[in-house]
Amino acid sequence: SMMELMAGVPGIVYGLLGLVLVTTWIRDLFGLIDGNCVLTAGLLLGVMILPTVMTLSEDAIHAVPRLYRQQARALGFQAHEVILHAVLPQAIPGIVGAMLLGLTRAMGETIAVMLVIGSLDRLPAPLYNLFAPAQTIASKIGREGAEAIGVGLHWNALVALGLILFVMVMTLTWSAEQLGWKGRLHRI
Repeated sequence: SMMELMAGVPGIVYGLLGLVLVTTWIRDLFGLIDGNCVLTAGLLLGVMILPTVMTLSEDAIHAVPRLYRQQARALGFQAHEVILHAVLPQAIPGIVGAMLLGLTRAMGETIAVMLVIGSLDRLPAPLYNLFAPAQTIASKIGREGAEAIGVGLHWNALVALGLILFVMVMTLTWSAEQLGWKGRLHRI
């Protein structure tokens, strides 16, 4: 389907489209000097992870045994009640797992975010300012990695950031996997 095709689009393509279209749109819509900001990166990441979350959620819903639907219909449930009371409760662990995997993709995305978020080495002031430039861990490593390569404090700091990102992504991936197994065991 179209969503599965969109899930395979490389981050650089999303980044270039974001740079050309989304930054311009955000700049013009809000009267900003520059459209490179947290809001632009958030919108772009939302579009990027949507196919992953949707296809995995769809798989979780289709994994619910047909017997659940049939039994709910036999009890007199209407179509929307079958979905709400029989299918979704069984699919929730898989859907939450899909969201966690989408989040891990967003956390690890480097090039698309690097192109549209700007490059600010401090937290935006105020912290909730969506129109300020910023950096994610991945975009900082991507932007500064080539110039800091080798030995030194800057390189060590980037390696530490990489390890932090790795641990965060692995923890979320493990959590998503555990939710998937819990959902499968619950359905048996």
